Amino acid sequence: MATIYPETYPKDPDPDDPEFVVFDVLRELPEHFSVIYSKKLKGVENAKEETEIDFLIFDGEKNLINLEVKGGVIEYNGATSKWFQNGKELSPSPDRQASAATHALIKFLGKDVENINVNWALGFPNCVRPGSASPIAEVPDALIVDEQDFTDIGAAIQRICDYNEKHFGKAGVKRHFAGAILERLLRSAGFVTKVGVRIARDRDQILKVTEQQLEVLEDLEVNPRMAVMGYAGTGKTVLAQEFAKRLADRGQKVLLLFYNRMIANAVRYGLGRETPITCATFHSFAKDQIGKFDATWWESNRGKKDASFWDEVVPLKLLDLPQEKLETFDSIIVDEGQDFKEDWFENINRFLNEGPDSHFAVFFDENQDIFGRWNDLPWGGDGVARKVLRKNCRNTKEIIKYLNQVLPSEMVPFERSPLGQPVAIHEVSGAREEKAKIAEDVKVLLKEGVPPGEIVILTNTPYRESELVTLDQIGTNPVEWMGRSYRRDSRAIQISNISNFKGLEASAVLLVGCTAADVKANPEILYTQASRAKSLLKIYLTQCK
Repeated sequence: MATIYPETYPKDPDPDDPEFVVFDVLRELPEHFSVIYSKKLKGVENAKEETEIDFLIFDGEKNLINLEVKGGVIEYNGATSKWFQNGKELSPSPDRQASAATHALIKFLGKDVENINVNWALGFPNCVRPGSASPIAEVPDALIVDEQDFTDIGAAIQRICDYNEKHFGKAGVKRHFAGAILERLLRSAGFVTKVGVRIARDRDQILKVTEQQLEVLEDLEVNPRMAVMGYAGTGKTVLAQEFAKRLADRGQKVLLLFYNRMIANAVRYGLGRETPITCATFHSFAKDQIGKFDATWWESNRGKKDASFWDEVVPLKLLDLPQEKLETFDSIIVDEGQDFKEDWFENINRFLNEGPDSHFAVFFDENQDIFGRWNDLPWGGDGVARKVLRKNCRNTKEIIKYLNQVLPSEMVPFERSPLGQPVAIHEVSGAREEKAKIAEDVKVLLKEGVPPGEIVILTNTPYRESELVTLDQIGTNPVEWMGRSYRRDSRAIQISNISNFKGLEASAVLLVGCTAADVKANPEILYTQASRAKSLLKIYLTQCK
């Protein structure tokens, strides 16, 4: 499969868009090909102020092809040397347009392509040239790619390459020079490299709600109690946040609860300071409510805050609060429901104003039950609507494929999800080799244009006990343990563990401190960790001795 820039089509997919059709077909070229879509050249001497090339196809050695694409039904009148598209004259003609753009390309690249066969071709993806048609004087048959040719694009491009090599006879360049040409073309287009381009797009992309997610919002509106099971990346947090905002806009008093502090902080920040929604973790909400009735309780329990304190003592204390004096809410929404114990839901339910317009919604993913708490909701089957979200909108198709290998499920990729790079699994002999490999890989990512704040290292080893504690800098970028929040704009490479990073996401995630035995024994942890990576995932497996 060819490398294509950008990795996903920048407009909405449309089977009637000829450039989308060609974009999708060209990615099927062999892996040594690189394809650049919509390449613009500005300020080239003796050329138009701005020249745009539909598709640049580079075989990495001998041939650079400018493919000019025209959709619709194409006709050519030999007597007048005029071209028509759906009956309308094309001006300039596609061959002259392609020729002028190719000359501008050659001038731009200069000596870099003096040993490469640079030429143009015409792509007509919506019509077929009859086999009985005579050759066109202005355009050799070899340089026309029609609808039939697009069904075997590899053969069509090879035909063009053969023609170019026969007529120009250039010997080509070695891999180093080919890489330099590609880098120059990408840089001039405003791109960095494949990883950098993809991550820049992901960082700025707004999650597009699928039809299934819209259906869930409609179901939430009409069902007073609803449980939404959603696989990784299906937009559970986005839906929880959107539903909370809709209810608040109607004047409802809304409680939005999470388990993880970082995701609660991120959502609270996104809602803004003026939001009427109470957004908190279960335990911070409990602390606030308990403090209203017993201001000294938390101070008197200082030093007792182990797992049983948070899991049992705090919920029991919350249950002891007098019902008639509780602060109540018109609707309650819980995200990360798999991290809540069953009795916590009964406790939370006490804070709900039962009424005709009240709602209690829970979003969860059983596959991310890394604490072993999830059984089911305590409500029983009566009056509870259930929905399953299967369409992953966050991860690349390669990462989704890997997640389904870790924990087989019904999760499927969103139609617009990019293919992405295969998940990289590196075996290391121990902590020192792991640390060296991480530093090496992070340097490559930074060089390729990945923002440092988009690179997150997730460790299974306590930070103070790992070799990473001595990794304080990579290149010119500091390495820091993540605090109370994840900062995408940070100059630092950030380190965290999955307990803190649950519910969040980063473009590039490096998983460390794993063994094959860990993976086999705790697939839920690996699934949860791996699903945090939107675009790039590297896993470092320590060999068991």
